[in-house]
Amino acid sequence: MGVDVGVKALATCSDGSVFANPRAYKKAQKNLAKLQREISRKQKGSNNRNKAKLKLVKAHQRIVNIRKDTIHKLTSWLCKNHAVIGLEDLNVSGMLKNHKLAGAIADSAFYEIRRQVEYKSSWYGSVVVFADRFYPSTIALRAGIFTNAEMRHL
Repeated sequence: MGVDVGVKALATCSDGSVFANPRAYKKAQKNLAKLQREISRKQKGSNNRNKAKLKLVKAHQRIVNIRKDTIHKLTSWLCKNHAVIGLEDLNVSGMLKNHKLAGAIADSAFYEIRRQVEYKSSWYGSVVVFADRFYPSTIALRAGIFTNAEMRHL
């Protein structure tokens, strides 16, 4: 199963399965801005300011929880249902240097997907193969183009 992570769709699999990107941060930006304005209008040290800060923290935590839930469901499904999983060996830190895409890539949490697939694959007995970042992973897994020489026999 080749998996291609992306910004529009969180993951696109070689069998045609597409996992939608929840874009939790992007959807919550207006609410976060409103909550931050509320904090700035409150007097420092007041109980009402502390309550407003608590609301902001809860809003951020909700974003984190949405992202975590989506990624856990995706990675669990991949590892439970497929014996071999092919992922791109992406340079995520290099991709985050592009200021136009950095926010969307960070919201998608590419590296977290990879990390979870790596550790969950040992739980469920699946094998993870990393394709070179210059080959689309959906094509690389079908064609047998693996950068890891030991995995060529799979």
